Amino acid sequence: MKTVDKNKLRQRIKHLNGITDDDRATLLELLEEKTFGLVWEDQKEEVNERMRHELPILIEIPDRAILSGESEAPDHILIEGDNLASLTTLSFTHAGKIDVIYIDPPYNTGNKISEDFIYNDNFVAKETQYRHSKWLSFMSKRLRIAKKLLSERGVIFISIDDNEQAHLKLLCDEIFGRQNFIAQLIWSAGRKNDSRYISISHEYILIYVKNQEFLKSNDITWRERKPGLDDIYNCYRKLAKRYGADYETISLELRQWYKGLPNGHPAKDSSHYCKVGSEASVAHLKHNGFIKYAAEQRLLGNTYQGGVIIENHGNWIYSQSKINNTTDHIGWVPFIPRLEIL
Repeated sequence: MKTVDKNKLRQRIKHLNGITDDDRATLLELLEEKTFGLVWEDQKEEVNERMRHELPILIEIPDRAILSGESEAPDHILIEGDNLASLTTLSFTHAGKIDVIYIDPPYNTGNKISEDFIYNDNFVAKETQYRHSKWLSFMSKRLRIAKKLLSERGVIFISIDDNEQAHLKLLCDEIFGRQNFIAQLIWSAGRKNDSRYISISHEYILIYVKNQEFLKSNDITWRERKPGLDDIYNCYRKLAKRYGADYETISLELRQWYKGLPNGHPAKDSSHYCKVGSEASVAHLKHNGFIKYAAEQRLLGNTYQGGVIIENHGNWIYSQSKINNTTDHIGWVPFIPRLEIL
């Protein structure tokens, strides 16, 4: 519908005779509904209707407390009850204070054996009318509250499978904003071997943040230091202190240290970082009209002097023959001796 047609229709509705104000308001609301995105028939939920007149509260049950004798034990809260009522209660006490939320919602499979999705105390089967609308109504209310709970640096993880994955992605784009979508992880959930066509062995986890611009402006990243990395650094420092500039001996001792580690030690996964030397370089190569970089592995690489390879300590991105056959070397950049693993 063109914008000009919609404007004319809006004026006609406003001056239409023979309808109530409520009907007029409904027609105008329908006229403003979006024409792109996820649209569904909103389904009333009994617990949500009840909360219009009754405010949910939390009642402590001391007999069910899980106590710890440790002075620094965390003070967790385990809430038992309808999740919409529980989330509503938390929105009064924890709005903007939660850093991480994980949700494992009903997958709406329609499976009569598992009965994974109950709506208004009734199982939602595959043939249930408005099946997907009920699920979207269910999820929309809870995700909107979850967004209110998240802090500015907060992140939410949501598990799902193929039954509602596409709908959930569009719903989350609408609620959290497409600009706050981080990733959709795929993980192996086990193979059932009961499919008539393709045996599906994976599920998904959607990841959204509350405010990605906040994370960027505050230089907040999600990085975990490689297991065993500190052990490698400590070993190198001890060897460098003992042997000084004898890099060949340091490299040999470092390889022996790796071999002596017990099986399963996390540092063994980085045992290819074992060559140490006085300098490394990055050769700027002009190839087919483009300037490219022959970068060495992080410990050592081939050393350049006047555009000629004089040492071979590491593996280059480009093959040795390509580097040898490239005569137009623009220059070389020495690096300060160090052990660096990213």
